[in-house]
Amino acid sequence: MKYPPEISVIMSVYNGELYLAEAIESILHQTFKNFELIIIDDGSIDNSREIISSFCDKRIKVIENERNIGLAASLNKGASIAGGKYLARMDADDISLPDRFQKQKIFLDQHPDVGVLGTNAQRIDEQGNIIKYLYKIYDTTSVIKWSFLFGNPMLHPTILMRKDCFLQVGGYSSDVLYSQDYNLWVKMMEITNFRNLSEILLLYRVHLSNISFQQQQHQLNKSLENSRVYISKKLGREISIKQVNLLRRQKAPENENEVLEIIRMINQLFFTSIIDEKCTRNEKRIIRKDAWRRVFLFSKMLKKFKNRWLGFYIAFRLSPYFTSKRIFFAVIRELKNRCLQRSLHGRL
Repeated sequence: MKYPPEISVIMSVYNGELYLAEAIESILHQTFKNFELIIIDDGSIDNSREIISSFCDKRIKVIENERNIGLAASLNKGASIAGGKYLARMDADDISLPDRFQKQKIFLDQHPDVGVLGTNAQRIDEQGNIIKYLYKIYDTTSVIKWSFLFGNPMLHPTILMRKDCFLQVGGYSSDVLYSQDYNLWVKMMEITNFRNLSEILLLYRVHLSNISFQQQQHQLNKSLENSRVYISKKLGREISIKQVNLLRRQKAPENENEVLEIIRMINQLFFTSIIDEKCTRNEKRIIRKDAWRRVFLFSKMLKKFKNRWLGFYIAFRLSPYFTSKRIFFAVIRELKNRCLQRSLHGRL
């Protein structure tokens, strides 16, 4: 390893003995060699420390917390001693594919305006078997920012980011116990661009002992609150957690007024997004199509003629082509069903 290293990999470990060795090995076997691996043992009471000590590699630096201080504080602690120009995230139960750092570094070197770079990932189970599920990721800044309104389009363990951008926003918020990554991305969106590589460069392990499963409800609640703050800022007015749930389609609306409110909200967010962001023609097309899809799905929930007409009108304004096409085929299906019913009735 040359000094200073170009990449500092930050891995926080808390009772991660099951998959820790495999995770460390996947980093040490990267095709790009000039990195340091900073492992923070966050007060583990299993064999994690022994597993870490079994690796004899000069690129590994170990920080041992006397007590468990949490993921955000541990990651900040690792970043504080990082010597690299770039910071890479790695979890103690995932597997980085061999050319991950090489491809991410080349991209960031060639795109100095990009501060945060993720990749696609493949899910695996406890035994390392592939789960037939691929993440849907977006690759450009404007579309990524749009996607943040409805969830988190950046896979935290795949991230390579510029250390100066990370430090500029103060790193992870230590008082945020869950969804630290979403909170960080919202801050960094103010100062830099985001991109995703569509290539799968990480195997993301899904198991019952990882944080996402153990603290699923806490993660969701914090994610909703972060989204509420971000969306409220975009709209220029305060919205409720309930509205965020509806916007993400995690809860069913109780009445048609709630549906219409969400439709209007999506419409406003669309026009705010394309005005605020310097979107290319293709980015506008992607965002418009996604906004239309969401509005159209909500419009189909409306039963009252006046409300449904209003919902479809907003959808039509977003995309006359797709709305007309959907309505045309819906009419054709309805006519076919009526003809079939008449035919069956005539036979009887």
